[in-house]
Amino acid sequence: MADLKQDTADLSTIPIRVLIVDDDAQLRQSFEKLLTAEGHTVKTASSGETAISLVKAAVPDLVIMDVRMPGMSGLELLPRAKAARPDVPVIMITGTNDTHDLPVAMKRELHALLFKPISTTQMLAAAKAALDQWGRIDGLVNSAYYHPDWGPLIEHDIDQVLQAFDVMLDQRA
Repeated sequence: MADLKQDTADLSTIPIRVLIVDDDAQLRQSFEKLLTAEGHTVKTASSGETAISLVKAAVPDLVIMDVRMPGMSGLELLPRAKAARPDVPVIMITGTNDTHDLPVAMKRELHALLFKPISTTQMLAAAKAALDQWGRIDGLVNSAYYHPDWGPLIEHDIDQVLQAFDVMLDQRA
């Protein structure tokens, strides 16, 4: 268990699951390549609609999404993603400096709002900061190893193992 507590100075020390949502294929591929090279598992979606199912199925540790996309925008996706995974940190990216369409409530749910063009250093720093803030890197809370929903399952499985062990010891006696 002690091995799970790792150096937070390097984002690559713990594999994380990242979901990148952007209608710009080149940007998606660029960030996917960057984060995969860091040792992380990356899923991508070109639309908010696809992203919702991935948020539920892939259980990402971090979501990076564009503000403006055809169909469901990042502004519409954010509350839906947070409803499915309230604890997941979100970084929004935008190609415009105009943020008047980001309501105050949404800004509170974001870890960061990055403006395109985004450097690799900027993205890695924002990702690390988001994960640090939400406790994904420090300790066992990292959902790559543990998810809060697993607690009852783990306790149930441990009880079953202990009961089976007791039966086995009784049979040997």
